[in-house]
Amino acid sequence: MPSSDAHLPAPTVAVPSVENVERFPAFVLGAAPLPAAVAQWLFGLKSEHTRAAYRRDLETFHRWLSATVGHTDLAVVEVGDVEAFARHLREDQGEKRKTVARRLSTLSALYRRLMVTGHAAHNPADPALVPRGETRTADTPTAWVQGTDLQPVLAAADERDEEGRLINPRTAVLIRLLTLYGLRVSEITWLTVGDLVEGAHGTQLRVRGKGDVVDHVDLDQDTCDALSTWLSERALLLERAGLDPTAPEQPLIVSTNAAAVTRQALADVVARLTHRALGRRLSPHSLRKSTAVALHQAGYSDRDLKRWGRWRTLNTVSTYVDVADDDGHPGLLAAQVIAAARPITRRAPSGRLRGTPPTPA
Repeated sequence: MPSSDAHLPAPTVAVPSVENVERFPAFVLGAAPLPAAVAQWLFGLKSEHTRAAYRRDLETFHRWLSATVGHTDLAVVEVGDVEAFARHLREDQGEKRKTVARRLSTLSALYRRLMVTGHAAHNPADPALVPRGETRTADTPTAWVQGTDLQPVLAAADERDEEGRLINPRTAVLIRLLTLYGLRVSEITWLTVGDLVEGAHGTQLRVRGKGDVVDHVDLDQDTCDALSTWLSERALLLERAGLDPTAPEQPLIVSTNAAAVTRQALADVVARLTHRALGRRLSPHSLRKSTAVALHQAGYSDRDLKRWGRWRTLNTVSTYVDVADDDGHPGLLAAQVIAAARPITRRAPSGRLRGTPPTPA
């Protein structure tokens, strides 16, 4: 990997402690003198979730640089490299305009920092140099289904054996969290077992949303029952891996190797289940949007939906549930789904977990 020592001044930023540096991807530690500058920039971001998103964007750029340009030295990246990266995302990867724009914005923010510290002479991702895409070209809308189609999805996730036991409790929990409670994929992957807390009316789930917004969601009894079964299976997986399943920092949803469930694994679960239940593969985001649209068509206000979906503004809600009249979905509702997902401030009584009680809120 080319070193930038020969043509750039020495670092002018303080080097983060070892424990902080180790949180960041290996590629930022592989090209001196950039490691300290990049790690310092990431560590200085206020939101843990923003840091995670920026790391993913930088890792994507790093893999492309290594495979296409033949090096991963951020100090010598040119405007043409960033333009080629953007084309790769749009044409080869099929990423939406907003996703491409976000990745380029991450690079631009990093290079603005590197220019301040003296590690880069210019910003090759500057929006004045690299267009973010045609803003008048709409992204492909998120697929969604009508309320009645959510019923077979939930039923498929709730499949049981002859003795009435859930066949796949993890899938049941995931589908209920995505559909009834509108959790984002990121919110699910961030959940820990310590986020199960005891509220005034029953078990609650502490959800960390975008911008470090924290909400407490009341869980109904069916979801609590599925969670109780899943926690028993999860305990076996973690114990087999030599981990303490009761440690509050351990992830709530794990894979068979006891590691936190990944975005791709979650998407695969949803795609397989919806294909079996509906004959079409949906994304986790599709389930969230389908319930939001159903609630909107059932007459719930944007303010109600803002709380249900943990959106920051009412304008976001309006855009989210704005569905064209000719999209082939008459908007029929499933009363059972609406009743379980109704976005009221508090639903009492909530469900309760069986066995060990959750931590008091």
